Amino acid sequence: MKRFPLTIFGLIVIAATARLGAATYDVFNDFSITNGNPNGVWSYGWSATLLSSLNLFPNGFVAGNGLLEWNDPNHISSGAPSVSANISNNVEGTNPPMTAAFHPGESGEYTHYVWTAPGAGLFSLSALFSPDDVGGTDVYILDNGVSLFSGEVSPGNPQSYSGFFAAAAGDKIDFAVGVGTDGTFDFDNTGIAATIQSVPEPSTWIAALGAATAMCVGYSRRRSIRYR
Repeated sequence: MKRFPLTIFGLIVIAATARLGAATYDVFNDFSITNGNPNGVWSYGWSATLLSSLNLFPNGFVAGNGLLEWNDPNHISSGAPSVSANISNNVEGTNPPMTAAFHPGESGEYTHYVWTAPGAGLFSLSALFSPDDVGGTDVYILDNGVSLFSGEVSPGNPQSYSGFFAAAAGDKIDFAVGVGTDGTFDFDNTGIAATIQSVPEPSTWIAALGAATAMCVGYSRRRSIRYR
């Protein structure tokens, strides 16, 4: 009797059970210009240096056909610094369909998406930074100001990260973009796809494992009887 399919079956059951009730936060799906800034767990803004104070964008507006944007009319040059989301099925500017992006500022300002933990727990994080234009940028992920990841984005050279982190209520994960090693903000629109998901408590995994084990044992017994 082959047992390999039982292993796959058990893993599927465990994964499906453990994911029940997990909260998911997504840079693109959660983007809004009508819910204020902060928008739930998300804040949008710029800073003079990577670790200096965040200045929230006060202006959320429709920038094009399906293109939503946040910026500061009192601190802007050629539309930047800014964050945006293209909720249409067409390319808007340099924004691909159904994607979020951010753009650093002319004077080297960093632009940020900041996630604030709504409660304590363990979380998974995955992020992809893509060149939406021909310029180069530097990108960062910070956990309460401590670097989790940094990289250089340029045409043909996206950057990605995945991992886990523990957070207390109010802790912050910061996704930031700067002008890059070329020192200019020209053509620096950078795509971001980022998801943060709560990880179930260990008791959930234990219960899932027990249920999966029991189901697999029963399945094995039925298979053994059938082939006698």
